[in-house]
Amino acid sequence: QEPAPSSTFRWSFIMSQQIKAHHHAHFVSARRIAALILAAQCPFSGWASQIRDIAVHRVPLRTHDVHAPFCYAVSSPSDLSSDQGSTTANFLATQAWPSARVAAQCLIQHMNPQWTVLEAGCGPGLPSLTAASLGSPRVYATDVEPLALELVEKAGSEQGWQERIETFKLDLTDKANEINMPKSDLYLLSDVFESRQVAEGAAHWVDFILRRFHGSKVWVFAQTDRSQKEIFLQRLQQIRNDKSLKWESYSSEDFAKDVENQLWLCSIDETKVSYG
Repeated sequence: QEPAPSSTFRWSFIMSQQIKAHHHAHFVSARRIAALILAAQCPFSGWASQIRDIAVHRVPLRTHDVHAPFCYAVSSPSDLSSDQGSTTANFLATQAWPSARVAAQCLIQHMNPQWTVLEAGCGPGLPSLTAASLGSPRVYATDVEPLALELVEKAGSEQGWQERIETFKLDLTDKANEINMPKSDLYLLSDVFESRQVAEGAAHWVDFILRRFHGSKVWVFAQTDRSQKEIFLQRLQQIRNDKSLKWESYSSEDFAKDVENQLWLCSIDETKVSYG
């Protein structure tokens, strides 16, 4: 059961105010706030739960489909504030962003169910959970934020996929993580470009995957308003000495043509993402 429009409106307004207050030190554009509010509007009543005494709620891939895979997201930035006023986790890493929805839809349309999948910077892990729902024998959900991994584990367990989903900490800015990187058929990133350091680290990580695991695919998704995605692209062009690399605007038809390519860079207009 979905909240009544009036209650949804009030909750959305409160949510936007909390985000603005919580991220006074981090710029969050009005469009990203609107996208977050829209992403969070899901069947809310009766879907609430807790992790570490933190309120979380289900975010389904398709809002009106009770059979769709779902992830968990933290319900409010204020839930991550300690009594001393410090933040216990990165709120942005606990939200399902529009690009994660597009990534999940691409998996549904184009993933071979026999593929193993590794998602870097997974956040709540909607793509990882979708891959598990499609029958992937092994899904690695990775993030630098421990709470994000707990969200994935909770959602995976509740949907019966705990045996196929493995979580571990991965810092894209730390090259030491490359030593024990598991081989997968598909490596996936969606909206990990929160800073220049992470964007450049992601470029090095993508290059490492392409060099080490021949035959594996890398799909990268980024919203159009992520300014650091151009830093990622420039660094990747330099590392691979390939100026032809570029962001491609997402369309299902174009992606079907490029699905066999080893690397695919997808730029997403978050205002046009479907939540149905």
